[in-house]
Amino acid sequence: MAIATLSSINTKNGQKRQPDPRSFTRMLEELKECQWYWGSISPSTATKLLKGSQPGTFLVRDSRSDNSIFSFSYSTNNGIYHTRINCFNGRFCLGGPRSLIGTESLPQFINDIIANCSPAVKDVSEFLPEVGDENELNSRPLRVLMHPPLHTNPVSQQVDIRYPLRRDQFVPSLKGACRFSIRKQITDTSKIQQLPLPKKLKQYLMSCDYFICFS
Repeated sequence: MAIATLSSINTKNGQKRQPDPRSFTRMLEELKECQWYWGSISPSTATKLLKGSQPGTFLVRDSRSDNSIFSFSYSTNNGIYHTRINCFNGRFCLGGPRSLIGTESLPQFINDIIANCSPAVKDVSEFLPEVGDENELNSRPLRVLMHPPLHTNPVSQQVDIRYPLRRDQFVPSLKGACRFSIRKQITDTSKIQQLPLPKKLKQYLMSCDYFICFS
């Protein structure tokens, strides 16, 4: 699984510090149980996955930026938007260090956002593994910098996040399941070229669209 550069994380004063490898490893293991976490898919793949979904549907993926570890993709009435999940002083947030919601655990952070955007929902445990007690939050609008498609300028937008796009909702095709099985056995993609297969099949096996394997 490809992970964005972990060389540094922003602190409250704008400085950078090294993350704790042990706590980060524990968090990655926790993320594998979160159906809304889609690993290292690209922004374009996230857009395809979210296309046609109801507003408020979201997923979390690895960031392509060296300045953040994770990114957030989110469906609205106006299209699909993306924003980075920042980490200041060891706390994940959308926006800056003074964000209304911020926690040291990414699953708990997502849990808090859902609870904040959905005040009528008292139990959001179906979205997340158990990560501790829920924070008591008052319902209030969240505004963050979202990045629309087609490389247009970022815009400040109110976030209404309610529905996780779950990995287990997607049933792969037969050829997709075969690719998954082969790629699970052959982790070194350079060895795919040695397989006695036509060139087009090798190209398909090398493709990573919608390919997620947590092992």
